[in-house]
Amino acid sequence: MNYKNLSVVFCCLVLLGLPQRNLAQILEEGVLQESRFLISLPEQWNGKLLMIAHGYIGENQPLSADFSPEKAIYQDLVESGWMVASTSYRRNGMIIKDAIKDLDLLHGHISKIYGRPKTTLLMGSSMGGLIGTLIAESPGRRYHGVLCIGAALQISDEQEPFKLNYRPKIPILFIANRTEYEAPRSYTNLARAKNIGLWKINRDGHVNVNQQEQIQALRALEGLVQGYPITLTKDGTVNLNPQSTAEYRKEGAFSRIGWVDPVYGNLYTELIPTDLQRLKVNKGQKFTISYKGHSYPVLYGSDYGDVQIGEWVAFVSGEGTFQISCNYCNASKMLEYQKGDRIFIQR
Repeated sequence: MNYKNLSVVFCCLVLLGLPQRNLAQILEEGVLQESRFLISLPEQWNGKLLMIAHGYIGENQPLSADFSPEKAIYQDLVESGWMVASTSYRRNGMIIKDAIKDLDLLHGHISKIYGRPKTTLLMGSSMGGLIGTLIAESPGRRYHGVLCIGAALQISDEQEPFKLNYRPKIPILFIANRTEYEAPRSYTNLARAKNIGLWKINRDGHVNVNQQEQIQALRALEGLVQGYPITLTKDGTVNLNPQSTAEYRKEGAFSRIGWVDPVYGNLYTELIPTDLQRLKVNKGQKFTISYKGHSYPVLYGSDYGDVQIGEWVAFVSGEGTFQISCNYCNASKMLEYQKGDRIFIQR
């Protein structure tokens, strides 16, 4: 691949909690009209492109196209020759039709600079899953298949009204947690199309899926696009069983943070359910997290909706460890957390 005349950034990233690999990456960053974009490039491109449609981001947050290229799912794709790309959209908040325009702009940029992709899959989460569904229903040849994770098919946009027509022109694979399974199930029943799959993730939460479940679904979607038979309706759950790394003290335990979501600020700890059991914290009860003079009460729940806006909640993520979040706010910024440090958990 010829990288002449490109603004290319070389960086080395370390993925905590996973076996170390050669994580050197070639990234292209830039701006298309008002939207920011980030592309992770393979050494030898096989013509396959994964585009990411992100979910709702608060209007007061900075624009970000970061999809965390260091995550194993994207590393594996890039190492096998895929290109992965994401856009911030031109603004945050509720954005549907303009988000589709920004995704199209990024696809056009990639086609102009690198050549038209042979296969383009779109992966959208939450609001991004709705955006992907609308793209699947639209005419055009940019995209070949859509993976919708926890698709927020029930939301609306007063500024840019839209309407689902239930006639997808390209394959769609929905994956959804059991607590938000009904919306994609209803869509699938109404569409009555042969190119729609629906996989249940037998776990509570919103977009609470792990990387193995995502890559499994992406490979299945690729097969569906290529005309291979796949199981359209199934349990797509992959249960992981991480080991405890907590360091216990008489009054509580220290835990490392394996990863911090760069956009939403969610903290992905290395705590597992048996750690909270040992601290005698049961589901529905609160515990305290502390870090460098900051302390917050956290509810041990199942999803963001278990707490009010501005309150803290912890639940078991798809990776089998606890995610700690502040509902509609940035937990990492509020805690002023620095990568590599530990937080303290006590009842």
